Amino acid sequence: MREITALIQLLAMGQIYPFALPDGRKYSIGVECYDYRSGETYCYVLAWMNEDGQEIQLGKLDFSIWRDTVHIKNTEVDPAYKRMGVGRNMMQVLKQETGHPIDPGYTTDEGTPFLDQIRKENPDWFVTPDEPDELEDA
Repeated sequence: MREITALIQLLAMGQIYPFALPDGRKYSIGVECYDYRSGETYCYVLAWMNEDGQEIQLGKLDFSIWRDTVHIKNTEVDPAYKRMGVGRNMMQVLKQETGHPIDPGYTTDEGTPFLDQIRKENPDWFVTPDEPDELEDA
């Protein structure tokens, strides 16, 4: 994985969204797309903060966009920052930046309750089971 400072430098070219932790400390979230292959765009959402002159990664959400659908590959939040809104805000930025329906893929036992809550609050963000991601007819 690239060093956090290099990731932030890439993100600085795009929209950066400010947020605050419950204790008031400020952090930022941005989206970077870094590759395109065979019709699929690969990106990530990164949450970070600057503390005592050091960049600290709070979370990262890897995803791709294929056929106008966001496919989440992996979501992680540093254990020290879980349950503070970082994951929720990364999802919010993901939806705002892409505008596409989200296919969350598979979840871990820990991730399932988080995703269920997001899906309950924002059901229109997600693909439904009757919307298969099928190949177009040739």
